[in-house]
Amino acid sequence: MNKKFSLVLLISALCLVGCKTDKVNSFSFEKDEVTVEATKYAQLVLNVQPSNSEAWIEWSSSNENVVVLAGGSASMFVRSIQGVNEGTATITAKVRNDASKSTTCTIKVYKVAATDILLSCSKEDSTYIVGNGIKMVPGKSMTLNAKVLPDNASFKSITWTSSNDSVATINERGIINAIKVGSATITATDYLGQVQKNILVEVEAIPVQSILVMAPASFQKLEGELKYAINSTYAVRPATATNRNVSVTSSDVKVVKVLSPDTILTVAPGTATLTFTTEDGGFTGSYDVTVIATTLRGFKIAVDSIWMNVGEKLDIPCVFTPANATNKNVTGTSDDPAIVEIIDANTIKAVAAGKTNVTLNVATYSASVVVVVKTAVQSITCDEAVKTIKVGQEFDIPYTILPADATNKNVTATVADESILQIVSGTKVKALSEGKTTVTLTTEDGNKSDNIIIKVEPAE
Repeated sequence: MNKKFSLVLLISALCLVGCKTDKVNSFSFEKDEVTVEATKYAQLVLNVQPSNSEAWIEWSSSNENVVVLAGGSASMFVRSIQGVNEGTATITAKVRNDASKSTTCTIKVYKVAATDILLSCSKEDSTYIVGNGIKMVPGKSMTLNAKVLPDNASFKSITWTSSNDSVATINERGIINAIKVGSATITATDYLGQVQKNILVEVEAIPVQSILVMAPASFQKLEGELKYAINSTYAVRPATATNRNVSVTSSDVKVVKVLSPDTILTVAPGTATLTFTTEDGGFTGSYDVTVIATTLRGFKIAVDSIWMNVGEKLDIPCVFTPANATNKNVTGTSDDPAIVEIIDANTIKAVAAGKTNVTLNVATYSASVVVVVKTAVQSITCDEAVKTIKVGQEFDIPYTILPADATNKNVTATVADESILQIVSGTKVKALSEGKTTVTLTTEDGNKSDNIIIKVEPAE
């Protein structure tokens, strides 16, 4: 036999074996449900995997008085059906000799198609059909009824949709829920999708009808310089009104200041009228607010002691409780006016060096503080201008502070070159290495200073 011809026969045989199969892996109708008019035809298509399968398909109708199989062989993956009478039946397709491979399609046969849809609803809670539209207010709901015509139409079910769910929604039972002010088109569609009926839903604002002002009795006596909540003292009616914005004004901002529609600030004793006005409709209401003096409930001096220089003036720091107390009239007395003099209220003046008590009084409260009038440092002088010491030697720098009776004689020492000298304590230094450096002495009072040069020689 010719070798080329033998090869062709072999390839052909392999193709016949590998390119076709009876095995079906998956098996289903393209559509789960098909609608057909009585006496008319429709086509059913099977999705079979693998697509090169040659499996034998068995077709059947659950009710041949409703639908029958038409053209196409029993083994084909596409079959025609014919509607017979109005009703519902099931077409089943299955693979012969494989009970696990079976699928169904629901067939609905109709005789009379819908020609129109009538919409209606009851006039309830201001939701009713007006001409070709529905008027509603936010938060309300209503049921929209739909009647499919003619009366003998085969399918009566309706599909509902809204063009704007943020304004109005509708569920499968035809219940409309108004969400916010705006408009939306509600569409009713018959089962076959051949007839639609639209109706416009307009969601309108709920108008304000009044404002109710309810001033509490406590507002007749409010202490000054405090914030008070007022949002509970008025109410917009009805509670469902769409625009509930309210502006608040005070007849005297020197007595009461309005911070927001929720808060006021009492400023000073007196009486002011608060007026509330709705943004929608301009409805008003008002009540008077009386501000009284804020009672002092505590007083103290903020420090335990005070240090002053002769001739210096100072305001003694005071703490009032509450801080906004109306009465802050302070009077003071000095145990020794020759040392500390009361100038005015809590203002004192240091007259001469010494120590005394100062007492401040406010209403029934009093507090005292110790005042020390110090003799201020005028100068500091190192007793030696230059000093020579040896490595390892310590030296306490002598100095003189004037005046001799200065109250605060505390002094600190600093070294210019710490590799040569080390501060041991106070004004005492220790020589570390050869060289020359400067030590500065500075007073704590007045920040007066003077220098000494210290030379360091080798140790013997």
